[in-house]
Amino acid sequence: MPPRDGPFDYQEGLLARSKGDKIHQGHALGIRPAWLLIILLVVTAIVTALILVPHFQPPMHLSQTSLIGPRPPIPRNFVLLRDDSGSFVDYEAIRDDSIQQVLTWAPGNLRDDDTITVISFAGESLVTLPPTTVADLIDSKTEPIREVATGDDTQIIPALQATRDVLKEHPHPTSIIIITDTLIHDVTSGQVDDLLGELSVMSLSVILPTGMSVDPTWSTQFDWAADFHAEPGDSASTALAVGEALAHATGQALQSS
Repeated sequence: MPPRDGPFDYQEGLLARSKGDKIHQGHALGIRPAWLLIILLVVTAIVTALILVPHFQPPMHLSQTSLIGPRPPIPRNFVLLRDDSGSFVDYEAIRDDSIQQVLTWAPGNLRDDDTITVISFAGESLVTLPPTTVADLIDSKTEPIREVATGDDTQIIPALQATRDVLKEHPHPTSIIIITDTLIHDVTSGQVDDLLGELSVMSLSVILPTGMSVDPTWSTQFDWAADFHAEPGDSASTALAVGEALAHATGQALQSS
């Protein structure tokens, strides 16, 4: 060992020995400092993913969502028209449950002075829930009547006429959401446009069965309407689609809460 210039620094010697021991131990374990850094980064990434991934998964139930963002202060009439014609007969109970989910969710997301109306239609129409303010939904356990419209045809005009009649005392802008396959026989009637104008309809949305496209006749007549999809046999899926349509109507975003 070459001679050392100057006096021996005992603390410096201990520090050098300590560093040497740590390096020796790392080599003894077969782990280089670079690999330790890589392992640390991988573990951090895994933990971060486990924490964040659940927050990015799409919600499975309307109750897991909220409407986010500003909206105009004017009350709105929200009308749900449910197609209960022959092609949807088997889904009556599922539709009932979907609408009840929406009514339960609405008080935390819509304005107290907004109204919700539910109308069933086929060859005729039936008002199953008259215009009800969201505030009234909070104060009472309001439920639509468990009946649906009947008839061998699928016509939208009787439902729009019923909407006009029940909203006479609620002169607010209206948003209509229709749960249907858009195979509606009287959709090209000029009376439809007249009724929509009378109702001051601000937005029109349809909710179709998953995998089904909008009927070309409907698309031509209402090229300004929005369309959403839901599994007809899944009440949670249908309720979520209604939530998305409500977000479209209010200009807000439907996000996981």
